[in-house]
Amino acid sequence: MLASVGLGALMAGGAVTIGAAPASAAWSDCTYDYACMWQSTDYPYSPNASFQYNIRQLTASNNLVNSVVNRGATAKARFFDGFDFTGAYFTLDREGNLSGAQWRDPYLANGTDSTTTPWSNRISSGKFV
Repeated sequence: MLASVGLGALMAGGAVTIGAAPASAAWSDCTYDYACMWQSTDYPYSPNASFQYNIRQLTASNNLVNSVVNRGATAKARFFDGFDFTGAYFTLDREGNLSGAQWRDPYLANGTDSTTTPWSNRISSGKFV
């Protein structure tokens, strides 16, 4: 009986979706209590790297990070351009801070709220402070 149902009958029942839904992601894909980093801008897919306390040396994402978010519960996240928390750095406040300070950045190529220095493809380590 199903074989005798035409396309018009199927369409009358509502919208038809063909193919898989596109993958979507957002900064909220970063686990609460972590800081996360993506190699692309605007937080696509799952984070490429993250830390709950610190990360002394990024491996596969070293110098490839282009968007970041701090979902730490109580601490600010600091991102460095050298291994072992050395070199220049910038700091993001925690999510939900009451001061309205920056806690995520989808496009590091134009700097952050605290600096106009571009930070795309520079991050090598990070920690909560």
